Amino acid sequence: KRTSADHQWRGGQGTRQRPELELILDAFADYIDRYRESVDSEVVKRSISSFSSIVKEQLEEKICCSKELKVLKKNNAKVRSLGQTTTQRLLNTKYELMRAERQIFLLQKEQRERELRLSDLRTGQTFLHDLFELNRQYLDYRRKNSEEDETYGASALPALVQEVSHLQSTEAQLRDINNRLEKLIEQ
Repeated sequence: KRTSADHQWRGGQGTRQRPELELILDAFADYIDRYRESVDSEVVKRSISSFSSIVKEQLEEKICCSKELKVLKKNNAKVRSLGQTTTQRLLNTKYELMRAERQIFLLQKEQRERELRLSDLRTGQTFLHDLFELNRQYLDYRRKNSEEDETYGASALPALVQEVSHLQSTEAQLRDINNRLEKLIEQ
């Protein structure tokens, strides 16, 4: 007959699925119990009990190791999954970092170009202001000294060439208009 200690020793597991070693242990315990009941000698019963205790201990140790192995495998799978997730996150973060660095590079380049443009605009504004001031001073001087004849130096030659070019184009336009008017009058 089974005792409550045997029931506890077998884990008290009911109908749920159990590992193979636990089933072997239960079958062994049942067999030993039946065999012990069939023997009349106390010495043989003690030998059977001693032998069964040793076998039970070894099977229990194997069961315990098997459970630990399952736990280790489960933990290993979790760690591997966590490692893969972490690796994927790191790769995603690396990609985002590379994209952000590229964006920063482009923004810095755009900023440098805008700063250069702003500097050029300020230089141009200063130049135009100075030119306007120079022109104002020249006009003031010409008003005060209107009786003086204007003289041009070598530095004024490009301006004179441009003025002559402008006058020549105006002359050509006037000649063209004049020719058209003459043709209209003749008709």
